[in-house]
Amino acid sequence: MSTLFSQLRKRWDLKEDISNKELLFYVKIKLKEDPDNPELIYVLAELQRHLGETKEAIKSYKETIQLTDQRTQQRGISLEQQLVLRRKKVFETFLLYTLFPFLVILLSAIIYWNMSNKPEELNGSNKEPQFAFTNWLAKRQLVEIMSTLKKQNPEISFESNGSVTQSTEDFLLSLMKPNSLSQLKREQQESLDKGKNKGKEAQARFQCAHEAPVQCTKQEMSLASGKPRKGVAVLMQSYWAILKTEKDCKKLESSIETIIKQLNFRESEKEIKVILDSLSIECFSQAKDIENTLKQARKLQCTDSSYINTIYWYKTISYHRAGKIKEAQAAYRCYQDALKHAEKIGDITLSEVASRHRESAVLAWLYFGDLPTAMNELITARKTLKGRKNKTASMLRVISEINLDLMEAYVTDNVDIETFKALLEEINSSGLLTDPYKQIKDTLTAIYYLQNKDNATAIISLQNLRSRYKLIPEFICGWDWSGFIHSLETSTYDKEMKEKIIKLVAVSSCEEPQPMEQRIKSIDQILQWIQAH
Repeated sequence: MSTLFSQLRKRWDLKEDISNKELLFYVKIKLKEDPDNPELIYVLAELQRHLGETKEAIKSYKETIQLTDQRTQQRGISLEQQLVLRRKKVFETFLLYTLFPFLVILLSAIIYWNMSNKPEELNGSNKEPQFAFTNWLAKRQLVEIMSTLKKQNPEISFESNGSVTQSTEDFLLSLMKPNSLSQLKREQQESLDKGKNKGKEAQARFQCAHEAPVQCTKQEMSLASGKPRKGVAVLMQSYWAILKTEKDCKKLESSIETIIKQLNFRESEKEIKVILDSLSIECFSQAKDIENTLKQARKLQCTDSSYINTIYWYKTISYHRAGKIKEAQAAYRCYQDALKHAEKIGDITLSEVASRHRESAVLAWLYFGDLPTAMNELITARKTLKGRKNKTASMLRVISEINLDLMEAYVTDNVDIETFKALLEEINSSGLLTDPYKQIKDTLTAIYYLQNKDNATAIISLQNLRSRYKLIPEFICGWDWSGFIHSLETSTYDKEMKEKIIKLVAVSSCEEPQPMEQRIKSIDQILQWIQAH
């Protein structure tokens, strides 16, 4: 840091032998002229730290981060406003001279299509018998469902600000984000269009050759006919928001079964029913309730085979937890076959294909210790998206996640330096990783160079990691280090090296209950150990 202070002396034409205390005084004068300059405040923080003014330094560091964020946001907002105005002007000119006649035709076609495909309204205006359920749902079912909801969840209050009682419908709508209703309508229509476009092969229920045929009841497989009901979509979106917070899996399952029975879901509303059922299987899996997780997986498999990879994901994990390794391996092979089936019939997007190959790698690595298969799945996932010329934001995000997983595989396998550097360069230049994920990246980089005895580069990575923890004290929760730690047991590294790597992993692990000061202290100890060697 003395280099920074020396540069400041030169920039401000100060004497080289001026003390840090005098330089601090000079910086404070500068700040009176420009109090919102984050660079000056950062220098102030560094000087305070060097002079032992720890509390003042921490306050200055926080102020630097806050001002930097504010300026970044202001620049982003300004640029965004300019872009919006420019695009609006170009669009209006283009519309006026080129597209207006075509837009009139398109608008007419859209109006005609909407009139022809308008979802059934829950208004009960049609007195024909087949609309009796719709009329009942609109006037009575909402009350019945919310009564069930209150009974199952007595802690829920339907009052606003403790005094004004909301109507049931107002309460439901208040749970939803402003754009959630339009998004739900769009997703529902996409689901309908997807179903219309599927061929006979796509409609065929997937059956894995590695397991016995799943026995489904008629009730589980049959759904009512008819268009999607707009009221059902609104109701279930709100109900899902409540159920998502429920931790009692039995209560959650009971609530969902009650709603499903009352609503008598239609084929066109199947997606909503499956999303509700998925809450149960996720809850039981997190609770490590193997029996009920497998039970929910079978129910979900009977309802909609398009969720087959989700089903085999939970089956693989559950069988493995139960110690049934052969069944777990069979479920994993079913996962791979289901993915090939979905790719063959074109039932999923490229981003979904890549994500499922990534999930396949996770299963192979964490539950079977199969690094070659895991690495091959990650490379396949990466190639799926890398070859696309016009990549969407979703594709770029998936690529960044795959790259980080592949980096762990490279470190575990200790690949050659050129292969590792090429991946590291892509990760560093992508600009897609958030700060917590950058900490994972720095941890893996430090381990790679440490195990290859490139101490100088390992020190740089550790110093970067230390700076991140000091300035941005957070780390990622959801990164599973268990496979990597397990691989160390069979590695050829000496005992001392293994201990340091395990200690470094603990620094970046969310599962380790360490205060941030202890994490930074551990990094310092590893740095001292490297420098001593």
